[in-house]
Amino acid sequence: MASNSRSLSVLRGSIAGGRATDLAVSNQIIQQHQNDILQRQIVRTCRLTQSTVCSIIKRFTTTGNSCPGKAPGRKLTLTDWDVRLFRRHIRKNRHMAVADLVRQNFGNVISEASTRRYIKRCGYAFYKARRKPFLTSSNKRRRVAWAKSHLS
Repeated sequence: MASNSRSLSVLRGSIAGGRATDLAVSNQIIQQHQNDILQRQIVRTCRLTQSTVCSIIKRFTTTGNSCPGKAPGRKLTLTDWDVRLFRRHIRKNRHMAVADLVRQNFGNVISEASTRRYIKRCGYAFYKARRKPFLTSSNKRRRVAWAKSHLS
């Protein structure tokens, strides 16, 4: 009995418990299933648990795809249509402050942090204009002199 428990612990060390199964391994499992190989034999060859192999086969038979579905999560604040409207508004008013964008109505009321997230998701970045000194009268005279010397 002790030798059996020892061999089980060795087998458990190679099982992918709790981790995502590689796509190549999933495809191999599906290929073996289509070749009418029993699930127990697939479990032995791939060294995975019975439940993992069963869930991969079940997912393939129901959806026709070996990839897992979309992960659950919180719904986005803006719909696709609202995001397109948001992107169009940003493109037209590039120099608008984020606080002013928050006050615009894009389907839902969104916070400043969400507005910044959507701006980044649209592919835009935040830039601050470089500070430039005002033109003095001596700078203006030198510019006019340079322009006159380069006329011809």
